[in-house]
Amino acid sequence: KSGGGTASSAAAGGARGADVGGGRRPGEEQLRDLRSIAAPLRALLDGYADFADEASTFSKALAVIADKRWLLDTPARGPGPVHRALAAHPDALERAVVRLDAKTAEFRGNARALSARFSARHGQTLRQGVMSVQLWVNWQECGVV
Repeated sequence: KSGGGTASSAAAGGARGADVGGGRRPGEEQLRDLRSIAAPLRALLDGYADFADEASTFSKALAVIADKRWLLDTPARGPGPVHRALAAHPDALERAVVRLDAKTAEFRGNARALSARFSARHGQTLRQGVMSVQLWVNWQECGVV
């Protein structure tokens, strides 16, 4: 960082970066702007709890599918009773693998949609929060707060 203001502080606050670079303490309006991000960030964190809960469901479902695919692998010591039963039914193993792959693709698509919804709903707030926190850190580093 050179001088007082950084690219992050300038991007986050425009003229505020000049105030910090000039060595002046941030004004009440600037501090109010920084504090105003608290309510949207709270909503973001609340929204994240729902996102994490739903994402956890997808993660568990993918883990179950991975376990099932692992069970379909022929053990090194040779086929067991399940593999012998599957061998007795032509294409049964292939059909099972195709269904598991389809479920995997479905869950991954649902997870991408969930992520896109969260980003669309909270992305701007998240970016504003990051910039506000960076501005505050920059002020702290410069000793003006």
